[in-house]
Amino acid sequence: MTSLNVIGNYLPALAAFEEGLRRTGCFNFTVSTGLFKAQNGADFPIEEMARLAIGADVEVGHRRNCTTTSIVDEVTACLLYRGDYAAHPDLDFLASPQAQVRLDLVIQELEALLGSAEKCTAITLLKGHPFNPVFWGYTFVFTQGRDAFVLIGCSSD
Repeated sequence: MTSLNVIGNYLPALAAFEEGLRRTGCFNFTVSTGLFKAQNGADFPIEEMARLAIGADVEVGHRRNCTTTSIVDEVTACLLYRGDYAAHPDLDFLASPQAQVRLDLVIQELEALLGSAEKCTAITLLKGHPFNPVFWGYTFVFTQGRDAFVLIGCSSD
């Protein structure tokens, strides 16, 4: 039997980096991330893992195999997105030493989370996204033991 589990504040370094992006210098920009778990969902196909973790209305489009390194690289590139004049994160934060310290912690956190991951897949959600991706987004499905996880993030205006 599978059950929906949203893992709250499981990635505190990522949450702290998000907070920095949304500080006072942020304009028309927000960031949302989440880690979702489908208990005992590891034996299901990718689309079913995503449905069990996120919701029944999920529809998966493109999918590709990925590694811990490729996930870390993609998340890092997204978090460092500078936007433009109409919508951007707090640029003073991004340019600060504090941002680099927090980013290093995010990388360590992701590497620890994904260290024992199996079957890592990057997916595109066609329907059922729990957030509102506009500027950037990522969705990764991976398994650890019997459980399936979905790591998701995006930014929007």
